[in-house]
Amino acid sequence: MGKYCFICEKNSQAKMVAQAYNYTHKGNYYEIHPCSTFPDGAYVAYAAGHLLQIKEPHELNSSWKEWRLDNLPYN
Repeated sequence: MGKYCFICEKNSQAKMVAQAYNYTHKGNYYEIHPCSTFPDGAYVAYAAGHLLQIKEPHELNSSWKEWRLDNLPYN
């Protein structure tokens, strides 16, 4: 099956994921030891800062640049 790799935005988030299992901290990542959930083990890595950014509404639809009630995308 292979090992899974989880990527978290912060070290604290990665540590919380790893703490649910038997793990070892290996510098910049956590290694989850083989268990019933991950028979081959897994890795939990983390970054420094946000990994994704939400687009502004007008980047999806130019008519949403100016706020008007009739332009709202929800019914």
